[in-house]
Amino acid sequence: MSKNIQSIARTDPGRIRTQNEDAFSIDDELNLYIVSDGMGGMQGGEIASAIVVRGLPLEVAARINSEGIHETRQAAEILVAAIDAISSQLLTQSNRVERLRGMGATVVACLIYNDTAIIAHMGDSRAYLLRKNVLEQMTEDHTLVATLLKLKQISKKEARIHPGRHVVSRYVGMEAEVGPDVGLIRLKEGDLILLCTDGLTNMTSDKSIGQILYDEPSIESSCDRLIQTANNAGGKDNITAMIIKYGETLCSEKADTTVSVRRTIGHSVERVTLYTE
Repeated sequence: MSKNIQSIARTDPGRIRTQNEDAFSIDDELNLYIVSDGMGGMQGGEIASAIVVRGLPLEVAARINSEGIHETRQAAEILVAAIDAISSQLLTQSNRVERLRGMGATVVACLIYNDTAIIAHMGDSRAYLLRKNVLEQMTEDHTLVATLLKLKQISKKEARIHPGRHVVSRYVGMEAEVGPDVGLIRLKEGDLILLCTDGLTNMTSDKSIGQILYDEPSIESSCDRLIQTANNAGGKDNITAMIIKYGETLCSEKADTTVSVRRTIGHSVERVTLYTE
């Protein structure tokens, strides 16, 4: 049985945009946590992210009720199959309704089963792990710029101003039959998982994110401060942050410490390759 799990989320339109195309879902019964950033302009983005966060828990629950879960890999397969189903639904609706043509959404989802966090994602919404005083980015962005960086065709400095930095190469609702990346994290007492949209990460450094998660006395205050920090930096996009706390580590046990950021993305993640129908 999993340890005590606490969670909280906040979303904010930011300082520039009046519409919020971000959405999130917390299902404590399933231990399923989801953040999504919609794309498509007009109402398309808002509708797309809403479909993701409302439909994904229903798809996961239906598969659990039908198949049950007996091992971690099966839980991962259920999560991926559910994301694939929602992606098909989004694509169908996008093709059927003219004003929604081309809509899609990022997704980063965490399903906790048997003391393991199963992380699945498509797009540039991210998952981070704060373990003690080390912050680690667990997901690799599915963007044009991330691909160019990986191929060493541009530098990190060039990536910050590249005209294609907002181009998402993989997302829920795309025509290509490409599923999410999936990884497993064996959780430890006191771990914090952050799920967030790029409205946070484009405005706030990983160093600042990690320090806020470490310093704040509660996950509620951490969430509030993350949103405030992104807004204070300009709030150029919608901002969503969700924090999942694993275990009962007391804030009083912390010492005054500077958080470090692990340079390697997904160092603690066990990558999983799944094949679903």
